[in-house]
Amino acid sequence: MTETPEDGLVLLTTLAKASIACPPTGVPLSDIATIGRWHWGTTDSLGALDLYMFNVDRVVDQLVETGPAFVLCHYGHGVNSYGLNLLTWGGPIAVFVQHHYIGIYADPVRDLVAINSTYSRLHELLTAAAKSEEPLRWLMVWSGFRAVCGLIDLDPVRAGTPWRQVLAPVNDESALFRLVAEKVADKFFDFNRIRW
Repeated sequence: MTETPEDGLVLLTTLAKASIACPPTGVPLSDIATIGRWHWGTTDSLGALDLYMFNVDRVVDQLVETGPAFVLCHYGHGVNSYGLNLLTWGGPIAVFVQHHYIGIYADPVRDLVAINSTYSRLHELLTAAAKSEEPLRWLMVWSGFRAVCGLIDLDPVRAGTPWRQVLAPVNDESALFRLVAEKVADKFFDFNRIRW
């Protein structure tokens, strides 16, 4: 995989044409490569199918074995099952989220509002988290159609505990952001002023 200076610009242009805010990338745009159509990243070890199927096992392996990565991919099958999949990070926090995006029965306004709302929350959270010098410890996971939402502590996973045993589940995305803010607020930012 080789990035070119234009790849980050293609990512920005594609998202802008779709009215999607660029999510936090964790790296300069010049470090992002085009992997395929609607698929960009700093690694090609996570395939579009892994991301679409919300394969948390593969993402956890990537983070524990190789370290943080940025991947944004739109992928799916059939007439309505399409997801916009994002893996990104800032400081001690990585994020793996999935939203509905495009499909014959999709509500494009609802989907765009949900995506842009999440990405705005992530900008606030990860910009602050990136100021921390702590190593990667937490993985936020949320899928709009896989019924997975929670926070994974990667330290026990590195010690051999399966991620499912350390997943702190929550009911929805707002609760997930509140949980993360509670865990890390004193470390680098006072999140109490934000209504997640």
